[in-house]
Amino acid sequence: MIIMKQLTLDNTTLNFIPKCYNLYQKQWYQQNKERIKKKLKNEYWNNPEKYRKKARERGRELYWNDPEKYRERARESQKKHIERYKEYQKQYYKQNKKQIMTQQKQYRKDHPEYRKKQSIYQRKYIKSHPEIRRKIRKQWKKNNPEKVKENRRKYRHNRRKGKKFISLLDNPFPTDIEVDYHHINNFFVMPVPKQIHQYKLGILEEHLDYNKQWINKLYSMDVDLFLKV
Repeated sequence: MIIMKQLTLDNTTLNFIPKCYNLYQKQWYQQNKERIKKKLKNEYWNNPEKYRKKARERGRELYWNDPEKYRERARESQKKHIERYKEYQKQYYKQNKKQIMTQQKQYRKDHPEYRKKQSIYQRKYIKSHPEIRRKIRKQWKKNNPEKVKENRRKYRHNRRKGKKFISLLDNPFPTDIEVDYHHINNFFVMPVPKQIHQYKLGILEEHLDYNKQWINKLYSMDVDLFLKV
């Protein structure tokens, strides 16, 4: 008669067993890596829809069991295959452009707070990346010259509409030189050749500094000192 002794395991042994099993799994995977890849490829091409369904189910299980681990794996995968990921995004956008646009419009209607968040993010991004903004503006101006002219006309009209500006000097330039009136503040203007005044109209700080320098050269006048008085 065989008497079976009850096996009692302490905590250290119980903790050691799953570690050994994980090590064995890793070693087995490394030894059979190529065979597993071939098998998976065959499964995919024989029935791609079934394979995708299984992959989705596995992904859902992993996400609900341990969402943080799932996100970490997704980030690592994205870093490894960043170029393929970008290419896939481009292709997907081209194929589903209309659907994406309609979804975005509907989302903005349903969530008005999204626009506020987006505008705050855009302002921060533009401040930290001014060179990108310049490139976009230049490209847009090249593609839409008529729109640029129209916007300038509207801007000038709206600025002058209902406002009275005081010119500190009469126009000293001959008739063959086109003249613009540069605003040194909300009330006073100075006559400046149009070619000078058109410099970097879209970038306010550079535009103001450049025109200040020319006013100093033409009229020997320090704009900053004048405004302090």
